[in-house]
Amino acid sequence: MLGFLLELLLDPSGVLEGMRERRRERRIEKRARATQIRCALRVVEGAHPGLGRRWRRGTARVPPGSVVFEPDSRWRSRLTVAVRSCTLRPPGDTPRRGPRAVGPRPRLIVLETAGATLEWLVPEEQVERSMRVTRRSVRDARPPTG
Repeated sequence: MLGFLLELLLDPSGVLEGMRERRRERRIEKRARATQIRCALRVVEGAHPGLGRRWRRGTARVPPGSVVFEPDSRWRSRLTVAVRSCTLRPPGDTPRRGPRAVGPRPRLIVLETAGATLEWLVPEEQVERSMRVTRRSVRDARPPTG
């Protein structure tokens, strides 16, 4: 506490800069959480590295053409799933024993990859954003050069 007061008296700009830096870090973390989708992911057919037949809970980002999945477990690393197609299942197709951490009304999306068929549970309010996984980016839509 005494060190803080001395720093405030000798160099008040350093304290203010530290406060600004902490606020900036909190804003960055908040934005990162806002772009992530709480979800669960599992393999139905085939094989995908890092995933099995049991539900794996975590968060996902949806850049065009892929799902970047970060499991809740600290022991598991982040996975990037290249998606060829996705299909939204009707609300009644949601598994009864699926993870509850996704939300009260999860929706099931079937993802087709090169070597596997995956099931992806997402909250109902995130379905539209999740279905964008197969949309091409602006960079991909440009005609080839050369």
